[in-house]
Amino acid sequence: MSGWLVTGANGMLGRDLTALLAGDHEQFTGLGRGDLDITDSSAVAAALDEHQPSVVVNCAAWTSVDDAEAHERDALRVNGDGPANLAAACARAGAAMIQLSTDYVFDGHASRPYAEDDPAAPRTAYGRTKLAGERAVLAALPATGYVLRTAWLYGAHVLDQRDDRPEVVVPRGDQLRLRGARARSALLHEDDVIEVNGVAATSPVRTLVDLARQSDPVEAVVGADAMLATARCTLSDATAYLERCRGWRGVRSAAVALSLAEPNTQSPMETRQRMALMRAGLPRPTPQVAVRDESGFLIAYVDNGYETWRVGVDYDGEVHAKSWRQDLDRQERVHAARWWHRRYTALDAADGWRAMTRDVGRALVAAGWRPASR
Repeated sequence: MSGWLVTGANGMLGRDLTALLAGDHEQFTGLGRGDLDITDSSAVAAALDEHQPSVVVNCAAWTSVDDAEAHERDALRVNGDGPANLAAACARAGAAMIQLSTDYVFDGHASRPYAEDDPAAPRTAYGRTKLAGERAVLAALPATGYVLRTAWLYGAHVLDQRDDRPEVVVPRGDQLRLRGARARSALLHEDDVIEVNGVAATSPVRTLVDLARQSDPVEAVVGADAMLATARCTLSDATAYLERCRGWRGVRSAAVALSLAEPNTQSPMETRQRMALMRAGLPRPTPQVAVRDESGFLIAYVDNGYETWRVGVDYDGEVHAKSWRQDLDRQERVHAARWWHRRYTALDAADGWRAMTRDVGRALVAAGWRPASR
């Protein structure tokens, strides 16, 4: 026996782990969900018989915390039964196993960092399913089963492939080549150029219009939202500017982007979340919707919401890694105000927001919304 077997190898963690093993010239086999369904005990046994690893690292998991609340049985099959199948196969094959778990197995009320032997008391379906997986692994492999709990995962492979190089605009007729940047020439009016700390730059309204003229319809709205959030120009400024630019390439698409822009949006990912909902055929959500209790007391703002149907979603970026307990308490208050509310992450974005649009669509229908008849 030799080498490593990594399950869930096509996910964010699995891809980074296999890259690390490859860099260290380790012998390994990576199996994605399409290669191995860990909920199938026969398939798991066959995989270990074929590859005969010394160590199995289980990176396969149901990772949507909020989705697990509505589908706990399905989440348990992946997070509980799957590790149990792997551990049983490892026990028969004499392989060690590393099970990735989470701090959600605790209740979040500690005033100090948790120790490994602190009692588990999960408050969520996700935490309960992950705890079931932990216990299955340690029961089957008391000497060679290891549980690694982490509070947050991040990695390069969750990022999309947008071109993040800065764009440099020069007056039409000039030529510029600059390594590490995208350069283009454009017609610039006299008032299109301002000076910022001694550097020539396009004015806020020209920058807003240029961002809204991007060929990607979603990123055009992302750019427009970002500029509007700076409060250096307004939608009316941009609309008036477009009137001067009739006949320019991208003006029509820019007008569409401006019609979808929302100055109150607080991050690019919130814009992408909002656009995903609309592109799925759902109603246009309102950014930063106030949630109030029965007495009118403000409880929270949700990133994108539907006040009429009391449905809301948040996007949790890296800043939420250290505030998960407060976020969970906040979500419970929103639920107590009789709102349907869930939080989504970069993993959902990387999956095309499919789970989110499905969940929100079902919640809206349950609240009384009906799609327009065709």
